[in-house]
Amino acid sequence: MGTPLTGSSVASTYTGLLKNSDNSTVGATLKAISDGSGNDSVLEISNAAVNSKGNFSVGVSADKLTVAAASGNTAIAGTLGVTGASTLASVGVTGAATVGTTLGVTGATTLTGDLAANGNTTLGNAGTDTLILNSDNITAPNISTVAVDIASDKVLIADASDSSKVKVVIASSL
Repeated sequence: MGTPLTGSSVASTYTGLLKNSDNSTVGATLKAISDGSGNDSVLEISNAAVNSKGNFSVGVSADKLTVAAASGNTAIAGTLGVTGASTLASVGVTGAATVGTTLGVTGATTLTGDLAANGNTTLGNAGTDTLILNSDNITAPNISTVAVDIASDKVLIADASDSSKVKVVIASSL
């Protein structure tokens, strides 16, 4: 709690009072907040906005949300919830992003470029139309046995010289 002005004269306390930089009322234009001696702070206010020309922090020890004035770098100590659209123009120095735990995406997803999956990968709805890609095998547990139409069907077979590759072969060539 600050020191109360009770019992103090204006002449002895005006230097500690806050006001607009031009001593007028608050209006539509941002104005610096200054002390009674005319020293401007980094805080600007208007009747429509608040601006900080310096670092901006929220929290008891200023560690919950911090925006660095020089770089725009923002640190958030809690969870960031975004309900609208989000655009990440650049993530990190290299443009790459790392998620330290599970990344959940709801809705359609488009990946442009190469996809590297380091570990086992499951595609599809578990238990119904799943395709599992492991380092040493591919599993498609819900494929039905069907008759192959020799005249028009194609089948996948492992490459004789490189078993990690598959080839499409016209069934009549078998």
